[in-house]
Amino acid sequence: MRRAQKQKVILMAGNLIGCMCLKELNRIRRVEVVAVIGLYHDNGFVVNPRAWNASLLRVALDKKMTFMQPQDLECVNFLDDLFEMDQPDYIIAAQYEHDLTPRLSSYPKKGCINLDFSLVPFNGNAHSASGALIDNDRVGVRMHWLDKKHSENEEIASKKIDIGENDTALSLYHRLTTAGFRLFKEQFALILQNKLEQNGSNGYDSLRNQQNSKFNTRNIDWQWEASKIDRMVRALTFPESPSARTFYNDLEIEILNPVEVIHQERNGHKPGQIVDISPNGLMVQTTTDCILIPKIRLNQSLVMNATKFCRYFNLSVGDIFQQNIST
Repeated sequence: MRRAQKQKVILMAGNLIGCMCLKELNRIRRVEVVAVIGLYHDNGFVVNPRAWNASLLRVALDKKMTFMQPQDLECVNFLDDLFEMDQPDYIIAAQYEHDLTPRLSSYPKKGCINLDFSLVPFNGNAHSASGALIDNDRVGVRMHWLDKKHSENEEIASKKIDIGENDTALSLYHRLTTAGFRLFKEQFALILQNKLEQNGSNGYDSLRNQQNSKFNTRNIDWQWEASKIDRMVRALTFPESPSARTFYNDLEIEILNPVEVIHQERNGHKPGQIVDISPNGLMVQTTTDCILIPKIRLNQSLVMNATKFCRYFNLSVGDIFQQNIST
C-alpha cells in the first residue's frame, strides 16, 4: 500500500502558543515542518517551557528544525532563503507578530491558516484580551484562512472564553493559549483528513462596523465605576508591562493588582478623592463605590505599600488623584 505523502508546513509563531503548535506538528506523522519563523526578539533566554513567552527558538533548535527570524517579512534575503525551500502545503501563523504579506499568504499550495486571540466581531484589535477585560466583553480564539484560495478571512472555527471575575491579562492569556491550542489541534486534524466543514462566514463585515475597545490609555478615569477601574487594573496586569496609573502633582502612581471594590455611599466625596487610609491600603472614591488599593509602584520603579506611600509623601484623607499629570 502506498504511503501517504507528508504535508509540508511552515509555522510562523511565537511564545507559548507557538511552542505548543510546533510540538503538535512534530508529533503528527503525516506532517513535515519545513521551517519555523519566529519572533525577531526571541533570543532563547526564556528557559521555562510553560511561560507565556516561552522560547520557540529553543524548541525548534532542540528538534533540529530550520529556524528563521526576519525583522521584516519583505526582507529580500529572508524571502530568497524561504523560496529556495520546498513549497509548503500550508503556512500556519499562530499569534505571529506581523501581518502576512499577500505574497506569503498565497505561497502555500493548499492554504494559509491564521490562529489568533480574537473573537470577531467583538474584539479584533491588538489588545483584544485586555480590551475585553476592561469592557467586560466577550473574548475567544479563532482560526481562519488568509489566502485567496478561500473566501476572504473565511472562518474555520472559533471558541468563546468566559472572563472570570479575578482574571488578569496574564491569566486570560494563558487560558486563551490553552483554548487556541485545543482548537488548532482539533481543526488541523480535520484539515489533514479533508473532513473540515465549510463555514463560509468571516465576521469581518460586522467587525468593520464595530468600534474597537477604547484600550488607548492606562490613565485611570476616576469618573468610571469602581468595577471598571478594577477590570482596568487587571487588564493591565502582565509581566514587564506598565500598569494602570494615576497622578498626584508630579508623581506617577501605578496601581497594582489586586484591588478591591468597596461598596459605600459617597458622602460628598469627589471621584479620585482619598476617603480613608488604613493598614489595608488607601481607599479612593470613584463615581459609584470606592477602590481599596494595597500596593503601588512609584514613578515606574519603586513598589511599595500604599499606606507607607501616603505617609512618606504626606498624602491624607481629602487629597485628590488626577487623571493626568499636573503641569
